[in-house]
This record gives sequence, structure tokens and C-alpha cells, in this order.
Amino acid sequence: MDLKEADKNVKVLILLEEEINDENEWLKIISNNPGFDFLKDEEEEIYSLKDVKAV
Repeated sequence: MDLKEADKNVKVLILLEEEINDENEWLKIISNNPGFDFLKDEEEEIYSLKDVKAV
């Protein structure tokens, strides 16, 4: 590794073990997480109510 490669900036993600029991809290967290923004894309809507079958 040369010196140019060693001088790069990095982002560090620290995950803390945390138990979330409240479903509404969990939904609030993931709805504001940019990691899930791809789910807002209309191309991700591959199923509709017509695809639902009674069990």
C-alpha cells in the first residue's frame, strides 16, 4: 500500500446491541433510515392486492 491509499477518509459504523420491543418505535427507526430508501422506489412495487391469495 502506498501513502496515497493510506490517506483516505473512511466512515465507521458502530452497531450497538439494543433490543427494541415496541413495533411503532422500530417502524419509526427504519422509515427514517436512508438505507431503506430504495423501498420507496416505484420499481420495487412488484406485488399488488391482485397477487394476494386466500389461505
